[in-house]
Amino acid sequence: MVSTIAGTGVAGFADGPGATAQFNNPAFLSLDAAGNIYVADYNNHRIRFINTSNQVSTFTGTGTAAFTDGTTTAAQFNLPNDIVPDGSGSFYVTDRGNQRIRKITPIPTVTSFTAT
Repeated sequence: MVSTIAGTGVAGFADGPGATAQFNNPAFLSLDAAGNIYVADYNNHRIRFINTSNQVSTFTGTGTAAFTDGTTTAAQFNLPNDIVPDGSGSFYVTDRGNQRIRKITPIPTVTSFTAT
């Protein structure tokens, strides 16, 4: 059986109940330990969050294609693609348009990933 969790089928941007939420080329998704879904919303330049009640909200990203590290409300992406959890509550995102790998920590803060 296939069912729709969130999205109207029309490209756009809208947070809210799953049935009225809109995405613009949702690329990849990832689950956390609680069953929440994180979606790389490619053409909206945001990471979206779907809770277990199917409520959609913006997790991070302003919607403007740009590059800014910082808090989840200030961070900017340019075509976020893959999103992968690291097992400790953080996520790694391929920020395709910015040619970077970004890290979203549980604090929550977005940074450009650098290996140490």
